[in-house]
Order: sequence, then structure tokens, then C-alpha cells
Amino acid sequence: MTNSWLASIVNAVVRIKKLNQRDKNSYYIKATDWDDYLEEALELASLEAAKEAFGGIYSVEQLSEKFNCDRVLTIAWQMLELTYQKDSKDLPRAIRGFIDKPSIL
Repeated sequence: MTNSWLASIVNAVVRIKKLNQRDKNSYYIKATDWDDYLEEALELASLEAAKEAFGGIYSVEQLSEKFNCDRVLTIAWQMLELTYQKDSKDLPRAIRGFIDKPSIL
């Protein structure tokens, strides 16, 4: 993973937390209600990835064969869980620590 991708992921997850949090103790989307949003996000991300990854030589379908969709959704869910567990100031470090785990990818 490049530093640019890492920065994009950290920024996106922090932004999700800020947009999702109503106040200190409540959220617009409950932690258990992300499934539909993640499925939709995976579809949109697949379009972007097909355009950027490997010089754009693969279609969405071809690229989707190269990665495990269930694993991607699990990782996304685990990062979203951090938005409910960590304060905004601690979230970037927690995401980087999560991504740096050897078993994540």
C-alpha cells in the first residue's frame, strides 16, 4: 500500500466518523447498520480501482476476480468499528495501526 492510499483511507474514515456522529454519544448510522452502505461503497470503489489499479488494464469484473470481496468488506467493517470506539483525535493512529497489522491484507 502506498503512502497516498494510506492517507486517503485514514482521511476517509475520519471523515466518516465526523459526518456520522450526531453528538458525543449518538450516530446517524448505528454500528450494526452498515451492510448496505458497504456493499454500495464496494461497487463504487471497484469502478475507481479498475480505472487506477494496474494502469487501468482490467475491467471491474476482471479486477474483482483478483481480490476477495468478503475480506474487503470485513476490513472495511473493522475500520468503521474504530469510528465508534475511538475519539477523532485518536482515530488516525488507530487506523494506521490497524492497517499496519501483517494479517490485514
